[in-house]
Amino acid sequence: MDENSFSSVLDINLKGSFHMIRHLYSHLMRQRKGRIINITSVSGLMGNPGQANYDSAKAGIMGLTKTV
Repeated sequence: MDENSFSSVLDINLKGSFHMIRHLYSHLMRQRKGRIINITSVSGLMGNPGQANYDSAKAGIMGLTKTV
C-alpha cells in the first residue's frame, strides 16, 4: 500500500471524525450535555489483511471517542 492510499483513508475517516468533534465540542460544553456517536468496525479491533489504512482509522476513531 502506498502512502497516499494510507493517508487518504485516515484523512476521511479519522480526521473527519476529529474535525466534527472539534466543531461540536464548544456547543456541547455550553449545553453541558450531548452525545457523540461514531460508527466504526470490528476491523478496528481485529484487523484484516490488506486493510491497514481502514483498520488503523477505525481503531483510531474508537480511541478518539473514548478519550473525548
